[in-house]
Amino acid sequence: MTATTSPPVIICVFGATGTGKSSFINDATGGKQLAVGYGQMSCTDTVEMAPPFILDGRDIWLVDTPGFDDSSMSDTQVLEMIGEFMKQTYEVGQLISGFIYMHRITDNRFGGVATKNFRMLRELCGPDALKNLILCTNMWSEHPREEEERREEELTTSDKCFKPAIVKGARVARYMRHQGQQHAHDIIRNCLKNVPVATLYQEEVSQGASVGGTSAGLVLNGEMLQLVAKHQDEINTLERSHKEAIQKRDEETQQEIETERTRLKETVASLKKAIEKLNSSPGAEKRDGEIDKQHLNAYYQKIIQLIEQEITSLEEMLKKETDPEVEKQLRGELKEALKDKEAITRSLQDPHHSGNMKQLMEDHEQRVQRFDRKITTLQKKLDNAANPQEEGWLQGQLNNAMEEKKAILSFWWDFYYEVLVWLVSFACSFKFW
Repeated sequence: MTATTSPPVIICVFGATGTGKSSFINDATGGKQLAVGYGQMSCTDTVEMAPPFILDGRDIWLVDTPGFDDSSMSDTQVLEMIGEFMKQTYEVGQLISGFIYMHRITDNRFGGVATKNFRMLRELCGPDALKNLILCTNMWSEHPREEEERREEELTTSDKCFKPAIVKGARVARYMRHQGQQHAHDIIRNCLKNVPVATLYQEEVSQGASVGGTSAGLVLNGEMLQLVAKHQDEINTLERSHKEAIQKRDEETQQEIETERTRLKETVASLKKAIEKLNSSPGAEKRDGEIDKQHLNAYYQKIIQLIEQEITSLEEMLKKETDPEVEKQLRGELKEALKDKEAITRSLQDPHHSGNMKQLMEDHEQRVQRFDRKITTLQKKLDNAANPQEEGWLQGQLNNAMEEKKAILSFWWDFYYEVLVWLVSFACSFKFW
């Protein structure tokens, strides 16, 4: 799956429905993995991770997100999904490297839909993460027209558009789709040097806030409360009109008013339920950090084979070692490797075991450190080899150790990706009222 051993670059793509999020991701990955919507009908009704690809030696994981104007779900559901993705990635120790916000340069103005989507992104990110944001205008003419450039100028200089984010470090890019995949990659390269930071949403939820208690949640709470008040006023007006219709014995008008009043009452009830859901305690559906057993067992099977190779190698090194200090170090490493193998074997035999991602990450880091120490020891001994035969043996051991370390890193990131995809699928399978 992956071909590098370094941490992946996770980039979330945001924007209103129809701004070209899925098309951009498909262009970048070189495939048609994500469905593309047209007009106001969205094809992105989940948080979806595209298959990873390599760019400049780094694994790139692009994440497609639904807009806050989605045709198939409410804004509250969209926030729940995106929020759950951010929460899960944070809990497994992975920070988001960048955000790309897509906006149509063909739009005559920065309307209500764009304003809402951009505000929600800013509230999710918080001021510290905005420096990792790319404001990407899309759907340019092959030869940019004066009108398009005028719109770009307005977007970047108006306090009602992109300027507040630009002041915090966000950068602007044009996506010239006719230039092909290379141009999508050029935009993504802007994120490769980013220093990933926790988003405001991740920090708020980690401190115990409910979804509705986060900055993004408070925005939606406010909007829904305003709608409740507005619809309640409309209901009161209809009730007065209904009384007048009764006095006039106008049965047709009475029926029309009753139908509209029933619809508004159902809308108010739905909004109140959404507010209640938004402000309920987070994480009731799943214990933090717990992961899928199938992925965990497959990972353990691969790792235990490498540890067995490590144990065999350490035992061979001990047989040949004459330096008491080095021998002591090797015995310590062997003891640690045996303990590691025993713990994994015990977990595999326990039908009730469940993995915690934070603990797995700590175990992985300790494993890598153990191999680093072994590699350092072998390099020192190789430098002081007494004869060609010893030199050849040590070189073989060193090569094996380096390959084993590379395999451990590769297995880890493959496993990490699979678990993250599973977590995203879990988050997006929630059923809301």
